Amino acid sequence: MLQLLARISGWIHRFITSIQTLGLINTSTIFLSSRRGNALRTIALPNKQLFYFQPRYDQGVLSHFYKEGYFIEDSAGCRVQTIIDGGANIGDETARFHIHHPAAAIVAVEAAERNFSILQKTFANNPAVHLIHGAVWPTQTRLQLNAASSMEAFHVTETESPVNSVAAWTIPAIMENRGWSTIDILKLDIEGAEYEVFTRNYANWIERVRCFIFEVPDNDRAGTTQQIYRALNARDYSTYVCGENIVLIRSDTPWRLHKVIGFHRSDS
Repeated sequence: MLQLLARISGWIHRFITSIQTLGLINTSTIFLSSRRGNALRTIALPNKQLFYFQPRYDQGVLSHFYKEGYFIEDSAGCRVQTIIDGGANIGDETARFHIHHPAAAIVAVEAAERNFSILQKTFANNPAVHLIHGAVWPTQTRLQLNAASSMEAFHVTETESPVNSVAAWTIPAIMENRGWSTIDILKLDIEGAEYEVFTRNYANWIERVRCFIFEVPDNDRAGTTQQIYRALNARDYSTYVCGENIVLIRSDTPWRLHKVIGFHRSDS
């Protein structure tokens, strides 16, 4: 009985927080849509962007809109201009980046075909967001996607076959493709592939990133967080823990992190 009451109380809290963030209509669409439904649904974000999702698969992703997240506060003389969202899923953090930094150019990289097709529905006509169907990796190759327990998790292995695989994109290749010399924010949620990215061929790009954001990936591959810190130890960073994420901002960059619920700052 107590467990049931706790679950109901938690649901009510999430529902109310979502109303405060997204409004009643959007919240009703998220919470009252059939969890078994495969049909695409939409909500309207605060910047009027329509955001597509499937109720059956994307409840965890949608929770990012009403749970604690991050806002990188930049400065007048040093604006956030370039962002890579590696492992973009259906675009929840891409959408939040675009709301927080509307003048920034964003590259959203997603390997899973289902996720990428929904990402396209949301951002195909948004000139600020460039979409890549592929995966972030330390070398240019092809990657086989290996299924996991949910639509939000899978792991990859290198392959020579073009069948059931996607192109691997290195960080320098993405930068060259967009004509960027620096990356202001690099967010990675790539299911343990962070280990590979921060182990091989990182010396030619790591110094050109001002802010790193990643979910602690050790559940996907043990030792990944330690490897990331080893790769970054040549520079000083301000380190923040924000919800599921670790945020590292270079100490010579005049930015700071604010924790936010949804899209609204919750501290000063």
